[in-house]
Amino acid sequence: MHKVSGYIVGPIGIVEYLRSRRKALTAAELADLLQVSKQQIYKQAAAQKMPSFRVAGAIRFDPAAIRQWLTQRHTKVVIS
Repeated sequence: MHKVSGYIVGPIGIVEYLRSRRKALTAAELADLLQVSKQQIYKQAAAQKMPSFRVAGAIRFDPAAIRQWLTQRHTKVVIS
């Protein structure tokens, strides 16, 4: 478990945190949440392996889209 924006987040808590989040996430926030580097987040977004969008040149992540993406990935991992 780790702390993100005042929330203690574990594996299941990530989805709950994203459900409560109303603003778009930055690459740094998403990297912290997923415990990976910002560079990894940028690479995944550039390769269109992760849902993202741009605002005035800055990359952002819709919490609902990321929640759905994580849920789909988790399902694939469990089934495989």
